[in-house]
Amino acid sequence: MGQDQQPSTLQSQSEVKLAPYTQIDGEWIAPDEFLTAVFQRMEDQGLLKTTFWEGNITEAKHFISLMQSPNNHPVFFFHNQNCVGFAWLSAVASNYAFVHFCLFKDVWGRAVEVGLNAVDYWFSWPGDAGPLLDVLIGIMPGFNKRAHKYVEKLGWTRLGQIPGMFKDKDRNRENAVVYYKTRE
Repeated sequence: MGQDQQPSTLQSQSEVKLAPYTQIDGEWIAPDEFLTAVFQRMEDQGLLKTTFWEGNITEAKHFISLMQSPNNHPVFFFHNQNCVGFAWLSAVASNYAFVHFCLFKDVWGRAVEVGLNAVDYWFSWPGDAGPLLDVLIGIMPGFNKRAHKYVEKLGWTRLGQIPGMFKDKDRNRENAVVYYKTRE
């Protein structure tokens, strides 16, 4: 599936749709070329450094490995048959998970709608005795004020910061700001 294509079940021309990236019968629902195109778009829009500040995702093959890791649960967002961003959960445990977002510039005007849809989707996951997730956690570098404003618009609560938690490949340190969103 190319960057400008989407699964046939997502045909709406007016809404941003969410498509989980998963395997069916051992095959990923989109080929690696799709992920390579998404990675290239991140680079082209200057979003790579803010999304992966620590510098561990520098090539498309790293991004593909991250999205296909059994520890991650990615979703991609589509509008007018174009991929306009993605998000993923990591470290799903007990009743909580860590959230990561990357939205392309052409959807920034609808970013809150996209984020709320993703949160609703994650909170709808069934568990053994009711919903699986009760808490979503976001941890982002202190310098990324745009990300802070974004999750605050989504109704997340700022918990505080951890001084010097993040370290990039050049050993520069940055505070980590912690946010959370509960089901209620």
